[in-house]
Amino acid sequence: MRRVRYSVFATDGFLSQQVFRKGTWGKLQHALTQILVKGFEAPVVLDIGANFGLYAVPVASMVSGFGGKVLAFEPQRIVFQQLCANIFLMRRKSTSSLTAIKSTFLASADRTPAL
Repeated sequence: MRRVRYSVFATDGFLSQQVFRKGTWGKLQHALTQILVKGFEAPVVLDIGANFGLYAVPVASMVSGFGGKVLAFEPQRIVFQQLCANIFLMRRKSTSSLTAIKSTFLASADRTPAL
């Protein structure tokens, strides 16, 4: 998998620090996904709680070659905006990934929580 650049916040958050220090996160997850989607025509991958795209962005680049898509869901507004920024950065680098990822500002649950 090729190296992906991310827009991250300068905070002490675990994922931001991982990307800032090491430049990546989730190599094992990406390798497993590559094995799982192999052989499928136009695979659809869901990223529930996509955060700022550490999984969704590189996987979208991966599955776009098979005509696949990634559906990324993120319920936190500021994090969703960061996800969208990272998708934009990916699209600037790869025209084949233009339609491979769809982000949605939405929480996923099996019931409505009591407030």
